[in-house]
Amino acid sequence: MNSELRRDLTAKDGPLAGAVITDVSPVGGGCIHQAWKLRLRDGQVLFAKSGGASALPLFEVEAEALEALHAQADASFLVVPQPIALAALPHGAVLLLPWLDFGGSDQAALGRGLALLHQSSMASSPARFGWHRDGFIGAGPQPGGVAR
Repeated sequence: MNSELRRDLTAKDGPLAGAVITDVSPVGGGCIHQAWKLRLRDGQVLFAKSGGASALPLFEVEAEALEALHAQADASFLVVPQPIALAALPHGAVLLLPWLDFGGSDQAALGRGLALLHQSSMASSPARFGWHRDGFIGAGPQPGGVAR
């Protein structure tokens, strides 16, 4: 993480205003953004996804989708991170999420959680499929729209 992004995050108008970042570790797995594990002095551990200013629309769609999934998920089976902050910064954009430690996994619980998520979302929007707005798959556009 470059020093400019680190300063932007903790600036008085930044998403982590007043916080002290004590450790930054790069997280692999992505190819269009940078990802980081952040440790704060107060003990919080966060996941940060950062990119240039052009990343903001992608992060906006991702944050909105995570909020919608979080609202529908049964947390006893499926953990969907709830966004902490989404920000346009002087030197780019960032999406902050809680850090999730992935230890051993229970595939049956995951399957049950996904099934319950689908049931819950279908119950709240019967006979509808899709997302109400355009989104992205990676950096590529994914046209939105709801089918009935």
